Parts: sequence; structure tokens; C-alpha cells
Amino acid sequence: MRFFLLISFLLSKCSHRVFASSFVQPAVWDVNQMENNTIELNLDWLEVDPGFGGPAYETRVLGGSFPGPTILVSQNTTIKVTFNNKLTRQSEAKFSSESGRKNDISDPDTGNLHFHGGHVTSVLPGDDTTLVVGPGESYDYIIPVLEEHAPGLHWIHPHHHGSTSLHVGGGAASAFIVRDPPGFLPPQLEDAAEKVMVFQDIDMFKLQQQALRANDERFRRSML
Repeated sequence: MRFFLLISFLLSKCSHRVFASSFVQPAVWDVNQMENNTIELNLDWLEVDPGFGGPAYETRVLGGSFPGPTILVSQNTTIKVTFNNKLTRQSEAKFSSESGRKNDISDPDTGNLHFHGGHVTSVLPGDDTTLVVGPGESYDYIIPVLEEHAPGLHWIHPHHHGSTSLHVGGGAASAFIVRDPPGFLPPQLEDAAEKVMVFQDIDMFKLQQQALRANDERFRRSML
């Protein structure tokens, strides 16, 4: 059994108080129950209310929720992931193509996917973090999870160099679980109820600074 908690921490931009939302278990998408082992993950805007008095704000999320849905898969499975970048390019945003901005905070509406912790190929159509999926574009990932892949907990998040901190820092992430094969765990654990828990630390002050550096006006205004 794996225990993964969802407690979202919000650092207030004004008082620096911390607010925590109540427990919510993310939706679970079992890849092995999907047609052709295919899922679709969208990177898009969502208004988030952290609860307990924290201000609502608009941020980028994966799969339409905060945090994103948990992706569950068995060993010896090839996952097909259609990644849709639903964001719109902001004309005033800073771009990594500008002179001297390589790997600096930029490209706020450009993304991709990284299967963090998974022992998967980094060769396209696999987990290549140099892939650029611009606003309005899509990419079809093919991710083999090999038979010898260890079971365990990982996560999926956007990883375009320049916008990673804005996307992941704002909450765009999903748990990625390679399930235990039958008989792998002692019966007491294998038969126990499973809960998915995701920790997210949302530092509003730092996100405002990064949004300012990238001219990410939509994100910056949502936090004012």
C-alpha cells in the first residue's frame, strides 16, 4: 500500500500566513483500463480556491484539476499520452529565443511533459524535456513502462526550461504510480485501502517575482 497525501499549502502574498486545504483525493486514471492504454492530458488555466481564507487565483494545471489526476499503470505497459497545450500565447511575454535568455524565466505558455522518477526512455516520442510544445499545439507521447520497472510512486509535470517554475510552482503536476504486481507486498499491505496524497507548496511571493520576470501578465494579475 502507498499513502500519498493531498495538502496544498498557500503562502499568502500579503501576510505570509500559510493556509491548508482540506483533504481531497485526486481522480485516478488507470491506464490499463483505458482504450489502447491512451490518456489525454491538457495544460490549461483553472481558478483555484485554496480554502481556509486563502485568496482564489488562476493558475495552470494538468488534466483539469489541482493537483492533476493520478496516473496509475501496470508494468509491461506502453502508455500513449496526448498532451494538449491549451494555453494562449501572451504577446508581451519574454521568450527564450531572445538573446541572453537561454534557460531564464520565460516562455510562460510553452510546455511539455516529464515523467519524473520513471525509468523511461528520453528519446522521442518518449520523455524528452527539450521538446517544445507551444500554445495551441499538441504532442503524442509513447512511454513504455517495462516489465522490469520497479513499482513505486513518481510524478508527471511540465518541464520546458524557462517555464517549469511557473507551471510546477503554480500546481501543474500529477502523481504517477507504477502499481505493485500481485504477491509483491505482504498480504496486510496488499489488502489495505489505498489513498493518494499529494503535497504542494504554493509560494505566491516567489511566483509573483517569476511571473514579473517572464512578463506573465495573466498569472501575475490573478495573484494581485
